[in-house]
Amino acid sequence: MREVIRLYGGLLPVSWRDGVAYRGRVWLDIFRMFFPLLMMWVWLTIAQQQGGSVNGLDSNFFVRYYVTAAVVAQVSVTSISMVWDDAIRLGTLSSMLLRPADPVHHLLCKELCRRALAASAGIPMLIIVLIVTGGYPGNPLKFLLGIAALLIGFMLNFFMATAIGMLAFWLTQVQRITLLWTGIGSFLAGGVAPLRLLPHWFQDLAAVLPFKATLGTPVELLTGDAAVLAGLRGLGAGLVWTAVALLIYRVLWRRGLRQYSAVGA
Repeated sequence: MREVIRLYGGLLPVSWRDGVAYRGRVWLDIFRMFFPLLMMWVWLTIAQQQGGSVNGLDSNFFVRYYVTAAVVAQVSVTSISMVWDDAIRLGTLSSMLLRPADPVHHLLCKELCRRALAASAGIPMLIIVLIVTGGYPGNPLKFLLGIAALLIGFMLNFFMATAIGMLAFWLTQVQRITLLWTGIGSFLAGGVAPLRLLPHWFQDLAAVLPFKATLGTPVELLTGDAAVLAGLRGLGAGLVWTAVALLIYRVLWRRGLRQYSAVGA
């Protein structure tokens, strides 16, 4: 444990300085907010056509939900699978392996700092929107659980994307797999439509899959729309799936490295 603390104590300041020096990259993350805001406009239009609400959910709910979803996506979504794909295909992984620490630690620190910079802009905006739409101040416990869910969502996204990136040891179409995974995940996580609007069987399915923990759970907690017990179950599911994704990544990493070394990289 001390070695891990010492390792991250050295890597995080370097990654933070790198993130601040190249903070222009953060503006690229703003594009992740486009899809939730587009869906907000779609649902606001539907609500207006149906007399101001959809299944009892009014315009304030959709603004609160999708602005929160936009901030959650900006903070927790990562494209690290593309980084692994390029490193493995182009051979730059060889230089990464020369470092004393596992490459995943360097990449995780870089992503953590980038997400922290994104959060520094997104969280204040989120609080303002929640105040305007009546979602804040609410239950402070739910908000704190929402922050925890946001961190778990980031870690889950990171290790799922890393596991997918490991497929580049054997495949050349990892980017297509990433896009497919992201598309399915957006629907099951509550990005296309709030899960409350979908059939109960679909909600039950989403609850046992990993995607809801990356978006739906933190959004529902941050907006105060989820019960504390349901939020705790969501946090537990997110932790379990993070452990599963981490295990899959480690298995693929070890097997992939053997193949990578065998071909002389």
